[in-house]
This record gives sequence, structure tokens and C-alpha cells, in this order.
Amino acid sequence: MGLEVRFDTNRSLVELGVATPEPDEFADHQAGMLYKLCTVPTRKLGPAELLALTRENVSLLHTVPLALARLEDDPFVQAAEHPGDLMTAILQTPPGFWEKHRALWEFTLILAANAVTAMSERMAEEGLGDYLPPYVGDDFMTALLHFRDIHGALK
Repeated sequence: MGLEVRFDTNRSLVELGVATPEPDEFADHQAGMLYKLCTVPTRKLGPAELLALTRENVSLLHTVPLALARLEDDPFVQAAEHPGDLMTAILQTPPGFWEKHRALWEFTLILAANAVTAMSERMAEEGLGDYLPPYVGDDFMTALLHFRDIHGALK
């Protein structure tokens, strides 16, 4: 498949022009952490950092492609709570983002389809029937349904 990230990953989100308030304007720890992540070169953002930024819809034009590139090899990578949590966050990205960035949506659609196929094959091999396997969180299926609804609207 091969997703090409189309910006300089040696630059931070702040350097890429993402509007972020100065650290002294933050009232809580979460916001301060997000600002700190915005100052790190994007190539150094790992799955956990991308999960935090994506969940808060921070610079999705940059964080979604970085996350998708990481998910290509393993769509069920565990960033924080459970396997597949980063993919879940990507699937829960607001519909407006996908409407504006159709190529990323199409890539995500293929990635999600391949992930579901792999999950189905593994479930069959392990004799799990229709039971959601223990290596993916329940929220993955909810996110998949959310993304499916977007798919219906964008076709």
C-alpha cells in the first residue's frame, strides 16, 4: 500500500505552522502535555503520542498520516490501553476531516478492511466464532461502525 507522508518529519507541529497557544496559557496538565508534543520533531512521535494528539484532534492533517504509516505494518499496535487503540482513534476521526482528505480516507478504508480480514482469519483459526477476540478493544468495533457510516456518506 505504502502511504507517503508529505511534510518534513524533522519539523515539529509548531514548526509546521500548527496554531498552538503558548505553554503559560494552559490551565491543565493534559493541555500542557499536548503542547509539549507539538514541539517534538514529528518523526519522533511514537504510537502513544500520536494517539494522544489524534484523540484531541490536534493537527489531524499531520498526525493522521503519521499514525497510518505506523499502522501499515500492524493495525492492532497498542499505543496505550489495548491493542488496536491507535487504529480506533483514527477510525473515530471526525467526518469533516475525511471529507476534506479523501485520499487519506481511501487509504484508511483499505487498511481497516485488511485489519478486519486479518482479525476474522485469526478468529477462525482460534475457533472464536463471532466473539470479539481479546487482542482488540470493544471500542474498535464501535469505531469501525462509525467509520462505516462515514463511508456510506462519502461514496
